[in-house]
Amino acid sequence: MLRRSIELGDEAWLNAIEAAWSALKAFPHRFPGDDPLQYDEWAKRHNAFHLVLVSGCDSPWLLRFRKLLHEQSERYRRLSIRRDSGRDPADVEVEHAAIVEAVIRRDAEAAIAALAKHFTATKDSVAISSGGILEADRAV
Repeated sequence: MLRRSIELGDEAWLNAIEAAWSALKAFPHRFPGDDPLQYDEWAKRHNAFHLVLVSGCDSPWLLRFRKLLHEQSERYRRLSIRRDSGRDPADVEVEHAAIVEAVIRRDAEAAIAALAKHFTATKDSVAISSGGILEADRAV
């Protein structure tokens, strides 16, 4: 979806990415255990950021499928941002910045690699935070 968005996204799409990125950066990273209203606002901006990245693709079906996957994965992402996950909130901002920079350059390979790195870091943090729940996944 990201590759297709980079190929098809117009100037309005790029502007929407920059706006979503600015909105996310303007609101400091939160942990789920912090003030719930503050965390919920960060999570809302985070979701909007990730959605706008792929919103330039021309597939309503893929966008619906992405929404379903996002809803199912959100509980695991929340696990990944616990204070004891070993993941620094600054790292998340750096990961997001790398994605945005590659998208703005319209470098699909770099954008996809940065997004994959971001998702992998989240997965790894979930594994640390979960105390081994994901060990079965690694064995497969």
